[in-house]
Amino acid sequence: MDKILNLQNLAHIEPFSSQFALLSGMYLLTRIEVPTESNAHPGYTHPLSQVDTPFRLDGLLVLSNAGGQIELNANTDTYALCANDIVIVRPGTLISFANLQAPIDFTLLFISTDFLNSLNIDLNSLEIKALVSRPRNVMRMSKNGNELIRKYFDLLQQNASKPTDYIFRTRIARMLISAMTYETLGLALNTHTDDYSFERVDSDPEATTRIQNYVYHFIQLVHVHYNKHRNIEFYARELCITPKYLSMVTKQITGQTAARWLSRVTVQHAKNMLRYSDKTVQQIAYDLNFPSQSAFGKYFKRFTGMSPSAYIKSFDK
Repeated sequence: MDKILNLQNLAHIEPFSSQFALLSGMYLLTRIEVPTESNAHPGYTHPLSQVDTPFRLDGLLVLSNAGGQIELNANTDTYALCANDIVIVRPGTLISFANLQAPIDFTLLFISTDFLNSLNIDLNSLEIKALVSRPRNVMRMSKNGNELIRKYFDLLQQNASKPTDYIFRTRIARMLISAMTYETLGLALNTHTDDYSFERVDSDPEATTRIQNYVYHFIQLVHVHYNKHRNIEFYARELCITPKYLSMVTKQITGQTAARWLSRVTVQHAKNMLRYSDKTVQQIAYDLNFPSQSAFGKYFKRFTGMSPSAYIKSFDK
């Protein structure tokens, strides 16, 4: 049976941490800084020595590397992280750390599975296969991009240090982690912004093929036009290809059909609006360009198994 890595058995890392925060049942944040001279210290054991052997993640792991080199084994892949690299590893992944040599400086955010399920984060968006020829989650960012994500880490630490009876602490945690996750994804998707850069870590030339570019741009278009256009024909016209071809290549690259991408993005935005906005179901149906509240309700229930009203009530318990 696999060993499990969760909040409880990861808490042993606190004595090694220059920055540490634990919000019970929700997340753990730790920054590890090991100077060069530690390598020569008799009996030195690196902070993650207990996960040299594989552990299965009972949560989402985000690792931001500010300095040094780290090797992370995830299932059958090995990730070599250099300075300013960020890696996101999904729950259920079998991981181990190797070749941690000082000096190192990295921050690790671990989010419990239970808390993660309450966040409305679309985990599949973190693994868009069109970004690279194989689904790798290492993002090589500029220093500015890495520092932006670290600001979220600082806010999460401040939130964890609030008194336990602070009534908004859990809500703040949800908002910060959701925002940080999509900010990280945004830095990866917007490869040519002025302030940040994302470099593909896979040198396989197939990563830049025409097919993958079609799918990459299709997904970008969906996130822009999901509330106005939910037919494949519109996106095919924008890309100057046929709907049949778009559906075929999207399934080939991402494992999901183009129609499924459209519905998933629409439902995800609907969930966020139902849960976090003050708008009525009728107003949300209008904003999402449904012909009626009834049509929106049927659409939402088809993909979630519950009505919009029942979804809202599920968070009032």
